[in-house]
Amino acid sequence: RLGTEYDRVEVMELNSYFTSEEVIARAREKQVVDLAGLKPVCYYGCQGQRPPKITKHPNPENPMGLDNLMSALGAEVRDWSFKTDCCGASHSLARPDILYKMVGDLYRRALEAGANCFVTGCQMCQANLDLYQKEIAAEMGEEVYLPAFYFTELIGLALGHKDAKRWLHRHMVNPKALLSEANLLEKI
Repeated sequence: RLGTEYDRVEVMELNSYFTSEEVIARAREKQVVDLAGLKPVCYYGCQGQRPPKITKHPNPENPMGLDNLMSALGAEVRDWSFKTDCCGASHSLARPDILYKMVGDLYRRALEAGANCFVTGCQMCQANLDLYQKEIAAEMGEEVYLPAFYFTELIGLALGHKDAKRWLHRHMVNPKALLSEANLLEKI
């Protein structure tokens, strides 16, 4: 404390801040690109909303913030019951077999929901959904093309950020075909 009094600071998870009603309304005001054509499942991962005593998240088992944000920006969000399932997180190095099974299940469920991409608020989840898709799809014996976006990428795209197109090359699953099909690529 060093003899100084500090006010209590409220710590807020990034996607909780960006999905507040005020920020969503502000994003809608500033939006220049409609995200129509994207049919994401919103994937929160298993830890961002939990434990609710710490996060104060109002609905940790069925969060809706990213769903509301993406819908407000024009995406056709798909409903699914797996938005807080675990992706295998840190198993990628020690037990890739576990990660492949867990992520493969998420791919199947997303495709069953009619999704053409993931939107996530967790960097580890985005990495797991994006990095191993080719290998996991081969193991599943299925064709899988589901780009995984970190939610701020789509906010930037919707707001017309000048560098939005440059961000796309960082993905292992190239989202350009999806964005082109949705007539979004030429808008950024």
